[in-house]
Amino acid sequence: MASRDAVTVAVLGDSVGNDPGEWVSMWAGNLATDRYVFVHHFDWRAERYDPDVEVFPPSGVPRAEPIVVWNFGWPGGTPQRALEHLEVGVPERPDVAVVSFGHNLSPGAVKPQYSALLAGVHQRFGQIPLVTTLAHMTPDVRPGQAEGRVRLLRLLRSQGMGVVDEREVLAGIPSYDAMWDVVHPNVLGYRRIADLVTASLRSPPARVGPRCTSPSPARAKAVAGRTVSSPAGTGTRWTSQIRVTDACGLPLTNAWIRLTVTPTRGRPSTTSTQTDRRGTAPMEVRLGRGIGAVVTGTVTDGTTTVELPRTTLLAR
Repeated sequence: MASRDAVTVAVLGDSVGNDPGEWVSMWAGNLATDRYVFVHHFDWRAERYDPDVEVFPPSGVPRAEPIVVWNFGWPGGTPQRALEHLEVGVPERPDVAVVSFGHNLSPGAVKPQYSALLAGVHQRFGQIPLVTTLAHMTPDVRPGQAEGRVRLLRLLRSQGMGVVDEREVLAGIPSYDAMWDVVHPNVLGYRRIADLVTASLRSPPARVGPRCTSPSPARAKAVAGRTVSSPAGTGTRWTSQIRVTDACGLPLTNAWIRLTVTPTRGRPSTTSTQTDRRGTAPMEVRLGRGIGAVVTGTVTDGTTTVELPRTTLLAR
């Protein structure tokens, strides 16, 4: 965004940012320092752009050509839907595109849908710069959210793409102070996202990695709490609490946990869960009467991967 030439931006996303006054608008306001910024918002009901354009005048004397933002946000939107409506959603060749999904996808759909969208954008507009946001994590754990985030981060890294990580948008404040509901931020949350995107696009987006200056692999570890058993129908229910820290010794928040349960009789099974904002997660295993098991697994946020301590569950 450092160029003084006219710049066209496309934002492809879902209901987090599709309306005036949300993070895309706030970001546009941040950009209007020495130039006008015009934001076109997509009317998903009519499947066309609203004729009313949001205008952000420069805070000082205009010294650069305008920025035009096409905000192609669609409630419930996915990369697949954006690709299917790319012609109407991005009506002119952008100089940069920001891809911002993450709340309406199952983990298994992440790679095929994002890969198809990124290929479609490049096929239509050439090799324009593409930056993808890793969607903010909701205060309440949503099944598959951390797994989808890890899968997307791996895909983007494999293609050398820019990443804006929203995971820390809600850090340091009570869970719902920045949220309007369980998915959508309020004004404070949108302001935090806008400022994060502004800082990231003024310079190359930072690599997602440890959050301290002196990380140590020894600090990255998982500790299982006391395992408790209780009767459950014709078998036993085993529960424990897992606490995970990263290479900085900080809670490994919103990380994907993959557990493998190998019973003394029968086939191994695999389940997934995720850590919360405190870096903790419950572990629950149900076994039939007279069956024990060994539980192993890994925890990862896409950057730090930690082996879970091996847990042996005795037959009851």
